[in-house]
Amino acid sequence: MAAFLNRGDIEAECAALALGSSRLDGAFQVLQSWQQARAKPTQLAVAALAIATLRSDEALDHLFRLAEEDPEVLATSALRALAIYAHDTAIRDRAEACVASNPILKPVFDSEF
Repeated sequence: MAAFLNRGDIEAECAALALGSSRLDGAFQVLQSWQQARAKPTQLAVAALAIATLRSDEALDHLFRLAEEDPEVLATSALRALAIYAHDTAIRDRAEACVASNPILKPVFDSEF
């Protein structure tokens, strides 16, 4: 499946989402590497969502780190991906703390959470 990450945009994005939902061992490292090589905002958003669907502490910690520390596009993608867990109080509280350290994310938090 990881081989499809090097294909055209749509194939790569579908492969990333499938890999994320698979929750296979090693999927986080593959998706993280793929995310780091992306430049297009749409691919960054797909990468963040794929990582969020892994549902591992490592993956969630990675997304929170991006939301707290990275440039606007990547931080926004990370926070939007984390919004799939908006019903989870602990994640919602942690996302709100990200907004405190990165105020540019306030509109994203308000609309997504």
